Amino acid sequence: MSSTSFKAFAFGLGATVALTLSITHHQAQQDRLASAIQLETVYITGKRADGLEVKQLPTVYITGSRSKRASGAVVAAAQVACTTQLC
Repeated sequence: MSSTSFKAFAFGLGATVALTLSITHHQAQQDRLASAIQLETVYITGKRADGLEVKQLPTVYITGSRSKRASGAVVAAAQVACTTQLC
């Protein structure tokens, strides 16, 4: 085997290893990003002043999660709950 053939073989082997490692790393990142994320619950409270009277507005609780489907679309879901019937 000549030195030129050995260099070409070594370069091809190195390129194959580099591509394999790159693809493996990319797939690991995709799996990590595709996992569902649970978002923290958000509490929203407020008061409204009508003239001299201050009224407490209903408290709203929002919980949600986010996930990335295999198609690449980011999907988000939220559930809203109120403490009164005014929502």
